[in-house]
Amino acid sequence: MTKTQDKNESQVQEKSGLPKLDPKLSTWIMSGVCFVIAFVASLAQNLSRGSRELVFVFDSGHYLGSCTKICTFWQALLHQGFSASVKDQLTGMTDSLLLDGPVLPMLCSSFFLIANRIPSYLDSQIVVIEQGLIQALSAFLMFFLARRFTNSNRWAIVASLLWALYPAALIGAGRLLPETTTALLLVSLVLTLAIVVADSVTSKLRSNLLTVLGGWLSALLLLAKPALGPATFIVDIIFLLSHRPIKQIIVRALLLFVGGIIAMSPWMLYTYAATGQIMVTAQRVPVFNIVNGLDQESNGWASIPPSRFVNLFTEGLGIGNVTLSIFKAEPEKTITLVLRKIPRLWQVPWNDFRSKVAGISCGPQIWWHQLLCLLGVFGALAFFANTKLFNLSVANTTEEKSIRFIGYASAVLLLGHVIYAGFLASARYGFTALPLFTLFAAYALMRLALVKWRAKLITLAASAVIFLLISQADLVPYLAQVFGANADLKWFALVIQLLVAADLLRVLYSNLNVSNAGEKFPISGKLAFALLFFSYAIVRLAFAMDQTAANEWSSTLKPGEQAVRQIAASQATGKNPEWALVVFDGDAESRNAKVKVNGQYLSEAPNTLYVFNAADAGLSQFQVFSALLRMSAEKLRQWRAVPVPISLLKASGDNEISIEAGGTEPITIYGGYPSDTKGKWSIPSFNLFSPTKLVNSTDTLECRPISIQPVQTTGTQSFLQDSKGKHADDLSPALGKQFGQYRILLFLGYAQEKPNTTATTTNAKDPVAPIEINLTPNPVVLGTTPQLFHFAVPTSLSKQGHVKVSLSGTLSAKEKNKVTIQGTVSEGMTTVFFFPGTPHMFDLDRTSKTGSSIARESYPGSSDPKTSAEPEQADFNLQAQIACDKANIFSEILEFSFVSLRPGTTIKNLKARITPSDLANFNDHDITVH
Repeated sequence: MTKTQDKNESQVQEKSGLPKLDPKLSTWIMSGVCFVIAFVASLAQNLSRGSRELVFVFDSGHYLGSCTKICTFWQALLHQGFSASVKDQLTGMTDSLLLDGPVLPMLCSSFFLIANRIPSYLDSQIVVIEQGLIQALSAFLMFFLARRFTNSNRWAIVASLLWALYPAALIGAGRLLPETTTALLLVSLVLTLAIVVADSVTSKLRSNLLTVLGGWLSALLLLAKPALGPATFIVDIIFLLSHRPIKQIIVRALLLFVGGIIAMSPWMLYTYAATGQIMVTAQRVPVFNIVNGLDQESNGWASIPPSRFVNLFTEGLGIGNVTLSIFKAEPEKTITLVLRKIPRLWQVPWNDFRSKVAGISCGPQIWWHQLLCLLGVFGALAFFANTKLFNLSVANTTEEKSIRFIGYASAVLLLGHVIYAGFLASARYGFTALPLFTLFAAYALMRLALVKWRAKLITLAASAVIFLLISQADLVPYLAQVFGANADLKWFALVIQLLVAADLLRVLYSNLNVSNAGEKFPISGKLAFALLFFSYAIVRLAFAMDQTAANEWSSTLKPGEQAVRQIAASQATGKNPEWALVVFDGDAESRNAKVKVNGQYLSEAPNTLYVFNAADAGLSQFQVFSALLRMSAEKLRQWRAVPVPISLLKASGDNEISIEAGGTEPITIYGGYPSDTKGKWSIPSFNLFSPTKLVNSTDTLECRPISIQPVQTTGTQSFLQDSKGKHADDLSPALGKQFGQYRILLFLGYAQEKPNTTATTTNAKDPVAPIEINLTPNPVVLGTTPQLFHFAVPTSLSKQGHVKVSLSGTLSAKEKNKVTIQGTVSEGMTTVFFFPGTPHMFDLDRTSKTGSSIARESYPGSSDPKTSAEPEQADFNLQAQIACDKANIFSEILEFSFVSLRPGTTIKNLKARITPSDLANFNDHDITVH
């Protein structure tokens, strides 16, 4: 704090009648308040039972597994010494640590070791407290970093509270993932090196120790997030160039190296002892990540199951060779894909399971996030517009020198996240840049507060909002209303988006240079504006050139309205289809849609396309993620299918298929504009499920990557028909003119050509009777350790295309309790969930005693004991449809797992029933799509 600032704040205190505070003491009080607010907010967000259960999900659960192995090892070492069994434990955790790295598992395990606990289902609150403390500490340090950057306590509080209460940061503090720790390391590194640059310490010893600390933090960043290694290295170079003379630069470089070695040595020694090789970073399967990130088939989203392209590569090929080979094969497509993935880092906030924060839903969270990022961009422009670019070591004051370093370092670390665009770009990986966006946002607010005319601020705010709306809006329907439907409209839309961006930068340019009293911008400011606009234009151009863009629109149909598509479905020469499906893309309400083919309504209701596909992984993922999102699987975007009697189809001529609302509620059908690809259609994949896309699309429930499908569209047309039978070329009642095709398809399945063999074969399946197995001849008491029930499935069922599995039984307990039930099927080396809504949460207190089925995905539950001595009892009946693939997975086992929140719950009459299901099976047929 400068002397002038100290004097001004003292005068304010005297006028207000408040007691005088030492400036240093008041600073610590304000930063401490920010720490407390961040910690309390994190606990309030994540200590509920529903939030704590997410600690055990996916990557968070894997990190917790590594933490468990470390805790088990240390406790065994303390009790047994370095015995043979302890050595085995040390070797046994190598694979986990090589994947996760040492930083987060060691940090988390230290909390459990202090509490003398081994991580278990009941100890998730320890993880929440640990992560909450890390988030609070980063908010605490953000205060001091922003104070140095803005030279103001007021704006330091703003920056600290913006970060402390940022919704995604509070949500992230409830997961055991490295993002929260990495955010802390980033803030700590910039602050530590900024203190040394300012030379504010009074002794060389302290300055040298802080430099060593900076090297230690740099190494920890490399271990926690290897992808940020290049940006961290550049920050260290900027730090060194901020010093003079050359002797001091050499000393600082050596001290940084010493700090890095101190942090890296234990890891390098461990990897050498465990594998025989010295490893500098964690082994995050880089080839797998780069191949998924550059996969054109999944549009860089990664999918389950992996696409055919991903299966071509192995880790042994080396990341450099793989990247170069992919680029050489399709350079233009690879470059445009990488550019299109940059917005995925920051377009929406990190919120994997769409959690509310203090009652704020995802929609307002997205606006909060986007405005914060936009303010951060404003702040970065304001910094470079008022700072000379070169001569890092020359400044009028040490404060100016420190501010310059903070700005440069923060910008480098923020832009360093763009490297993720080559891998699996997602909001989670972009999250660690948000502390830097927040820092620049506070700087922008400080600069904008100096603008004298309120009208200018209103103009700037209006330009920013218009930019956010136009940059994400689909302008084609509105342009089609004026210029007619044609494929060139997307280029008109591109021009409009660039003009809006240019206007925003123009308004910003005229308002940011407020401190120089009309002086011209330095070259750094002009370069910043030019590079930002050029970068934005290049990314928007990449989107316009994308041939895989779905460019979808939606059509909401009221009762009586019909979405109609006429299809000329010419059959394969000399072959007749064995089965047919009408397949369409609709919302959750469309499961009640009425489907009509050539004037006749189909009797069956629409079902998810996955039940007809023997690749069951997609259906399993729908069920798992719908449970985690606390919603019905029907709400996830998906293809829906209805079987069609072959007799209804015309062998030649048009087949008219219509979709209409089946009840009193409207339904939504999706469609798309004409594709740039000839003879193919850019539409959501039929069999690929992308968890990355689902958790990165906070504003939608889309989980299917866009892929180019060989759909026969020749001779087809779509139209909207109202209740009076009138046709309209505008395919949606929404504003503007939607054109193209409805996503209404006709699948025809033909018998596959089989090679001649001496043995006689038949396509008919042998009839198989339902199988029912009693898993609990006697009542079984459940506990917090998983209770497993499993059995081998007869091989006769492996010949079936699909089977239905049901699990029924009775739970009883004297206290309110919750039991987690999940079903799995062993598939080689993997395990596939198959119960809808798994892992399914069953709450005794919220299920009637009269035997209702478990219909809800999650319950808040209660730990209060019941006053009655009568056991609470409820029947349950879970059902799932599973597809058998060619690998005959059902020649192995089905397994059911029960975990009770507290011991004492009894299960009885547990029965499993398997029934063959006669559904069309994709794996047995050649399919044409029309």
